[in-house]
Amino acid sequence: MDQRTRRTELIGRDDEISRLEAALSNDAVRAVTVHGEPGIGKTRLLAELAGRADGEHALVLEGCGDEVESDVPFSVFRDAMDDYVASMHPRELRPGYELGRVLPSAMPKGEPAVREEAPVSEERYRSHQAVRALLERLASQRRVVLILDDVHWADAASLELLGHLLRHPPRGRTLIAIGHRGSHPPPILAAPLATAERAGRVERVGLDGLDRGEADLLLGAAITGARRAEILDECGGNPFYLEQLSRGDLHPGPGASLTRAGLPAAIAASIAAEVKELGDDAALLRGGAVVGEPFELELAAAAAGLTETSALSAVDTIVASGLIRATDSPRRFRFRHPIIRRAVYESTPEGWRLGAHERVAIALAEQGAPPTARAPHLERCARVGDESAIADLTAAAEAASPRAPAAAAHWYEIAIGLLTDEEDPRQLALLGAQARALAACGEYERALAAMDRVLDAIPPEEVGLRARVVSSAGRVMQLIGRHGEANGELRAALEALPADAPEASSLRLQLAGDSFFEGDFATTDTLISEALQSARAHDERPVVAAAAGLRSAGLYMHDRAPEARVALTEALELIAGLSDEELAEHLPSHTWTALGAISLERFADAAALLDRCEAVALATGKGHLPALIRTNRALALIWTGRHGEAGALLDDAIDASILTKNPIFLSWALALQAWATLIGGDIVAATRIAEESAATEGFGNDPMSATAACYIGEALLASGAAARARALVLEANGGRELPLVERGFRARPYELLTRAELTEGATAAAAEWAALAEQAAAGMEIRGRDADAARARAELELAKGDPTAAAEAAQRAASAAGAAGLPIDAARGRILLGRALAASGDGEGAATELQAARSQLDEIGAAHHRDEAARELRKLGVRVPRPARGDDGALSPREREIATLVAAGRRNAEIAEALFLSPRTVEGHLNRAFRKLGVSSRTELVARIGNGDG
Repeated sequence: MDQRTRRTELIGRDDEISRLEAALSNDAVRAVTVHGEPGIGKTRLLAELAGRADGEHALVLEGCGDEVESDVPFSVFRDAMDDYVASMHPRELRPGYELGRVLPSAMPKGEPAVREEAPVSEERYRSHQAVRALLERLASQRRVVLILDDVHWADAASLELLGHLLRHPPRGRTLIAIGHRGSHPPPILAAPLATAERAGRVERVGLDGLDRGEADLLLGAAITGARRAEILDECGGNPFYLEQLSRGDLHPGPGASLTRAGLPAAIAASIAAEVKELGDDAALLRGGAVVGEPFELELAAAAAGLTETSALSAVDTIVASGLIRATDSPRRFRFRHPIIRRAVYESTPEGWRLGAHERVAIALAEQGAPPTARAPHLERCARVGDESAIADLTAAAEAASPRAPAAAAHWYEIAIGLLTDEEDPRQLALLGAQARALAACGEYERALAAMDRVLDAIPPEEVGLRARVVSSAGRVMQLIGRHGEANGELRAALEALPADAPEASSLRLQLAGDSFFEGDFATTDTLISEALQSARAHDERPVVAAAAGLRSAGLYMHDRAPEARVALTEALELIAGLSDEELAEHLPSHTWTALGAISLERFADAAALLDRCEAVALATGKGHLPALIRTNRALALIWTGRHGEAGALLDDAIDASILTKNPIFLSWALALQAWATLIGGDIVAATRIAEESAATEGFGNDPMSATAACYIGEALLASGAAARARALVLEANGGRELPLVERGFRARPYELLTRAELTEGATAAAAEWAALAEQAAAGMEIRGRDADAARARAELELAKGDPTAAAEAAQRAASAAGAAGLPIDAARGRILLGRALAASGDGEGAATELQAARSQLDEIGAAHHRDEAARELRKLGVRVPRPARGDDGALSPREREIATLVAAGRRNAEIAEALFLSPRTVEGHLNRAFRKLGVSSRTELVARIGNGDG
């Protein structure tokens, strides 16, 4: 354990200590926060927690945010974990590239720090998953307490990782303790902390000043008389201030002002007096303040311009003074308190500080340190026109971009500022890279501002380049829901292009996308047709394939499903003939083509296209697309009864959408996760996720939200909130006629509305919705929607007391869904048929249909509808075994297959190879199996599988 603070008696914190002790002993609490003003005792209280956890033989890992390293990726986690990781045996550590991106000691030997393939910043949650997996392995041996102090100074990459751990707590006995200034955490942590707090997983501990009696006790007996009273008045119960002023008898007088470091003058004067006592040795202290915390002796000496001999002598003096302390790592030191370091740093003359940062940067280069380690110092000392600094900052940004895009964007900005000429050709490239990094971390407005700077720098004659940048800006606006705002710029760029310009067709496709999101399907179709005609005239194969695919989707949106199927077949043939490089040119279009294929019930074709799109997107660095690709892939899986597999994809899509602050993709993925969770049998969780989807900024009045509302409504209706489900579906879809969703899908929400009305006994209203469902499905030749309309009719006829008509409709529903390859809906039709037969007096026939439906649903883990079939069977007097406790709907076939292989002793990599899956997919299935069975380790999983659970 790293002894970061002096082990003095804690005064006035009995209640806070009790709460920390309770959190330490309560496995349900996964995180604690300790917050308050500077010097109030956060670090000291966390040290108390560390000591008590260490006394209970927990593994205590401590890290601290540092102002100097606030742009160094993952610096807080490296401070906490990297030294310990370096001591682990490879078999226990399981080194890996993603883990090594966070913790350098975990990088496999011989693995380059930067791989040759295009970096995808949006995939950085994989590094987060690797850290979580490491914590789980550590926690399988003993309790792990991860203490992260001063996270208000943490870098953005560390905060993203911490947010991930709060949203997805590591399995096993882990506790994360977080210290931050003020009553509010860094903004990026606000949502995950609030969610965790609602779930009862977080204990928040706020620290106030000590009362007069406690402060008097802390001050001790050395200072007496009027000076003692002045100190008690001046410090306001702040423990650090009290301890600092108790070290000497400095008296600056009344009206003490705040210094640049944000300290009362009396405190600053007291620290200055301690530093002054060091004499010439204070140079090493200033050097350490420049390096940051913790600092290595050699770097502090380089910053101060001292020889090793002088530094060794000075460090003895400074340690003896109590201003710094040795850490558990040799030749590494920390300041007594972060406030001390900040005060020393800001009291250092600026000229000396500039030179010190430059000397540290040089020393790091001589040590072979990576550019990301040098960049924080270069940005504080580099001169305009310094080519070496520009190169190093650019290299640092490129290295940081895959897993820490916020740091990359910052360093690109510094490098741009060092260019001497605004017409330097490197400026365009740096601005473009900065815009991509800003978009990757969800800073869309700043990304658009960077693109505006690019447009300002493009010569007027470069109309093709301008068109490409305008198109990129339009895609960013689509991502954040600002549909149509770029239309003016897109049309102006289109008019400026020559008639045969290759960019023209792409601009039309971009405009078509905006029209789609605005619900203007006619304009969408016109623009796609124009793009297709132009591309064919100029033999632009990639554009022809993309436009042909969108043309198919456009025909479907215009209620011409039979023609759409023919066009889709042609488009898929064209797409299959493209190279990966050609496919990459229009990946968003191909993604929407796949979604159209799902709507036309071409699930296998959609899956194949989406899988190829994902591979190409990752290989070419188009990181904003995999979240949407995986969400659409999950949609196809849910429809075809593979909701368990869909859940793993949606977990990834949700994580990526949160990291990139993409509200539209997040809302869509959450809606599908709610549906998949409901099918799996967890109504409470499904309802929570559904409400979360509806509450996102991305849920509004557009076609995607209209469709998502149907899946959200399913969870709400299952929870008993029929009125809420009905209101949400109608509002999101634009009213009774559902104008924001295409006719080819309308039967689905109309069927839901039918059930919602029947739940409340409104048979007349239900009859209207059932009739509209039948009208919407008629002539579309989409069998799944025929099944929806037939189920609506069957539900209505049952409510009206006509089991014969209900049975006929239910039979049509089951047959249509089965023909479409929709096993869950086919089984739902059979449940309705069973109910109708039971109502007509045919108990034997009813039991046959219900048993068949229950068996089919049980096989695919569709617990919600399986349990519905079981309830109907019990009404008939048929004994049905209840699912095992902890079985949230049973494992899906794939989850059960993987769990069985785990029980046989197979490792994830071996399972992946045997089943032709990626290790990531295997891990996703295992995570869901853990949650369903209520276990937290492979050992528990093996035991449950051996007992026949799942």
